Amino acid sequence: MAEVLNQTHNILSISQEAIPKDQHDHTLIVYLPKRNFIVPARWGENTALIAKLVAEYLELSPSQHVRALEVPAYLGMSDIDLKIWQTLEAIYQVRNGAKE
Repeated sequence: MAEVLNQTHNILSISQEAIPKDQHDHTLIVYLPKRNFIVPARWGENTALIAKLVAEYLELSPSQHVRALEVPAYLGMSDIDLKIWQTLEAIYQVRNGAKE
């Protein structure tokens, strides 16, 4: 069963069985490129908050995004916060057609 958390950005809550097996025991944000879905997994009561955070990051204008990358805000982040930021940035790059 899937629940749409944000239709504009294809953010869904899906059952654990639909998540790749190697990711089952992790709290994470999964990007499913074949369907262009973003799935916050195992966040419990914080799932809606994580979906909102993802949506807000994806809605950064190009100039806001540049400014966000100029500030080394990631310095001093906890491991989980850094992982979230890296994931948001990777999804932002994919969604905005950036080439590596």
